Amino acid sequence: MARAYSLDLRERVVGAVAGGQSCYEAAAIFAVSPSSAIKWSRRQRETGSAAARPMGGKRPRLLEGQRDWLLARMAEKPDLTVQALLDELHERGTVVCLDTLWRFLKREGLSFKKMYGSLRHCKIFEGAMRSSCINVSGLLQVNRDCGQAMMRSACVVPT
Repeated sequence: MARAYSLDLRERVVGAVAGGQSCYEAAAIFAVSPSSAIKWSRRQRETGSAAARPMGGKRPRLLEGQRDWLLARMAEKPDLTVQALLDELHERGTVVCLDTLWRFLKREGLSFKKMYGSLRHCKIFEGAMRSSCINVSGLLQVNRDCGQAMMRSACVVPT
């Protein structure tokens, strides 16, 4: 983000305007935009100072009010997708975008692993060892040691 012009420059431009020059003339002399000279002169008249207003600031976190519910919901149903969680938030009256929900989950240390893409991403239930992964259509079976990526693979727990 760009920095504000110095107070010294602002005061010189406002002084030139107060001395009888137009905002456009003062802007040309000091090599600033006419809109800046107009805004600085107006701020000087209204507040008594041409100083820059604070930039940035702390943005409110939109999901802090829903934090307890979100964490309880994720503990209750850990395989819930982000989109389903977003839909439930919308039903509760909290309308946020998907990115806002992702940033909240990242801050809380929660992550979602895809169940397809490659063998590295297969999730196995507690203590069970992976024997093989098969694609959803069941047409292809791949050994766990081959490392070959498959689309839409699902893990099979040994029987």
